Amino acid sequence: MNTTQWLAHWRDQLRVKQAAGEYTDWLRYRLDEAETALANGVALSARELPRQHNGFIREGVLRRHLERGDESALAYCLVCLNDSVASLRELARGALEQRLVAASAESLLANLDLLLDLQRKMRADHSVALASIQERLREPALRPTLLQALPGLSGREARFVFSTLMAEGNLDAELLGTALAHPDPTLRTQAMDALGKAPSELAGPLWRRALMDRSGRLRAKALYALLKGEPDAAELHSWLETALLDSSPAVRDLARWAAPRHGVDAPAVVRRALEQLPEDRAHWHGVLGQAAELRMEESVPLAHQALATPLPSVRRKGLQVLMELAPEHASEASLVLLDDAAPGVIVAALLALKRLRHPAFEPALQAEIARRAVEDIPGSLHLILMLPSGAQSESLLDGLCNAAEDQRELWLQAFQSWRQRWRPNRYWASAAPLKARLEGLRDRQLIPEEELTALIRLL
Repeated sequence: MNTTQWLAHWRDQLRVKQAAGEYTDWLRYRLDEAETALANGVALSARELPRQHNGFIREGVLRRHLERGDESALAYCLVCLNDSVASLRELARGALEQRLVAASAESLLANLDLLLDLQRKMRADHSVALASIQERLREPALRPTLLQALPGLSGREARFVFSTLMAEGNLDAELLGTALAHPDPTLRTQAMDALGKAPSELAGPLWRRALMDRSGRLRAKALYALLKGEPDAAELHSWLETALLDSSPAVRDLARWAAPRHGVDAPAVVRRALEQLPEDRAHWHGVLGQAAELRMEESVPLAHQALATPLPSVRRKGLQVLMELAPEHASEASLVLLDDAAPGVIVAALLALKRLRHPAFEPALQAEIARRAVEDIPGSLHLILMLPSGAQSESLLDGLCNAAEDQRELWLQAFQSWRQRWRPNRYWASAAPLKARLEGLRDRQLIPEEELTALIRLL
C-alpha cells in the first residue's frame, strides 16, 4: 500500500465512522492536516519526526521514504520503532527487517545515535530489532569498515560497536589494538578486560602498548598484567624503573611493591633521578612523588627548585613534599607562595599554613577571601569554609555588605546555607556579637526581614 492508497483507506474509514454517527471531527482535522502537509512535500528529518504531533504525518513521511527505497529510510524506521502509534511501530519493524539484509556499514554507522537512543526507550520491546541490527553489524563483510570507523566514533558509539564485534568471543588483535588507542577511557578499560582473557602471544604486545596509556589507572593495570603474565621478561627491570617515576600514584605504588620481588632497588632509582632536573610536569610529579613516598630527605633541594618552576601543579607538589619531609622549611615557602599567580597554589599555601598552625594563616586567609570577593565570589566562598564555623558568619556578612547589588544573591544563598549548619550550643561565645551585628543590618535590608528575624531568634 503506497501513501496515496493509505490516505484513501483512512478517508474511507472516516466516511464509515460518519455514517455510523461517531464523533469524527478530530480524525477529519488530522487527516486534512496530513494530506496538506504531504501534498506540500513536508520535509522532516528522522530526528525531527518524533516532535511532529500528528501521527498521520509521521506515518506519511515514513511511507514516502520507504517508497523511495534509499538508505535514508533506515533512520526513519529506527525512530518509528518507538512511536506512540502501535500500527506505525509495526510498519517500521517490518520495513527494518526487509532493509537490514542490504544495509551498508556506512548507513548503520550514520544512525548509531538513533540506535543507542532506542536501547534506552521502553515504549515497546526492541530486543529483537536490536539483536538483528547487531547480527548484521557482526557480518564479516562489514567488519573492515567498522574497524576503520571505530577511532572516530564517540565514546558511547565506540563502546557499542566494540561490544557488538566482541560478542562472539573472537579475540581480534586489530580490534583490541584499535580500542586501546581510543580516547574514551571506558572503552580502553573494556579492551583491557577482554585482553586479560587472551592468550599470552596475542596479549603481550598489546599490554606493552598499554603501558603508555594516558590514564594512570590503566597503566597500572597493564603493568600488573605483565608482572603476572611475563615475570621473566627481559624488559621487566626497565618497566619497573620507569613505573617507579610515573606521575600516577597508582603506578608508583605497584612498582614500589614489585621492585624488591624482581631485584630492583627503588631508592637507588630515585637517587639517580634526583641528580638531574626533571624535564616535564609528569617527570616532576613522578620523581617528587616517589621520593616523598619513600621518605627520602635527599629530595628536599629538588622540592625547593620545584617552587620556582612555571608549572602550578609542580609548585604545589614541591610544597607538599616540603610539608611531608621538611616542615621546618614549609612555612617560609608557604608565605612566599601566598603571592603566587595561580589560585590553586595560593589555596595549597593556605592549607599548609593551617596545618602548621602558623600565626599568619588567618590574616592571609582573610586577605585572600577579600581579594577574591571582588572577582571570584565562588572561590571566596570556598575559602570561607576553611575558617572555623563560628567565624564563617563574619566573613559572609562582610561579603554581603560589600557586594554590588547584582552579586548579593550569591552571598545571601551562602549565608542561608551557613545558617542550616549553625549550632548555637557549640558556638555560643560568638552568638552575641553576631546577633548585635544582625540587628545593625536591619535598616539596610540586605537580608529579607523574615530570614533576619528567624536567624536572630535562633541565636
